[in-house]
Amino acid sequence: MINHYLLTIPYITLVFLILTYFRAKTSSYSLSIVAITLICNIPFYHTLSFNDLTFSVVGSLSVFSLIFYTLICLETFQFKKKKIFLISKKGFIYIAFTHLIFYLCFLNVIPLNIYYLDEKTTLFMGCGVILLSFFFDKILSIIYLICLFAYALKILEHNNIFDYLFDPVFFIISILILISKLLKK
Repeated sequence: MINHYLLTIPYITLVFLILTYFRAKTSSYSLSIVAITLICNIPFYHTLSFNDLTFSVVGSLSVFSLIFYTLICLETFQFKKKKIFLISKKGFIYIAFTHLIFYLCFLNVIPLNIYYLDEKTTLFMGCGVILLSFFFDKILSIIYLICLFAYALKILEHNNIFDYLFDPVFFIISILILISKLLKK
């Protein structure tokens, strides 16, 4: 049930990025947190809230994407002219590539059934993803390490480490960010 409420964080992040783009006043950020929380969590259609409808489409978010969205919100609160974006272009390439490989295996396009392997094997593969991420982007590897820590604490009700690391929404976001960075050049 807590996953439904956590779906508010991506919407708050999106509104923060829009407010930052239009250089809104600092009071608008606080007001937007309250407004988005109310809009997303109050039932409006047959006792379903906007978060419930979003959950039925995308499922639960991974710990990785929740940490990333939270860090973006914290970064927009800095109110500096020069923003230090969290993950580099190489990091987004790594995210897109690993997510693509994972989802191709999950959908059985690549005939490796990595999602349904035993816990030790998936943990070993998840640690490999974390270790390789260090060579692409250090902040990315720190976020992945926090996800490993969350997996060790069993924060989510999932027992697979890939549910903590991979997210279809963030896969789409990383591809869109890569496309926008390529179009800027």
